[in-house]
Amino acid sequence: MDGSAKDFGVSLQMTDNQKSVEFLKQLQRGNAVAVLNDAERRLATFSLSGSFAAILSLFECWDAIDISDPFTDQQDPFGASTDPFN
Repeated sequence: MDGSAKDFGVSLQMTDNQKSVEFLKQLQRGNAVAVLNDAERRLATFSLSGSFAAILSLFECWDAIDISDPFTDQQDPFGASTDPFN
């Protein structure tokens, strides 16, 4: 994972699915998260109040998208079998 922070926001780029899921599950179980710099100096601490329900919703949405993701479907949605004008 790679991330950046500005003011009161933190942005993460999660490129490894397994590590991303594990990270989100750890956040879901926690009460607070600390953001550290490369020298392991604490930059900020954020409350995770309400994160369990929010991350649970994220996983539900993620599963729904993963099941019906049109970008992973190898069938052409505009092919002759589904195009009534073809």
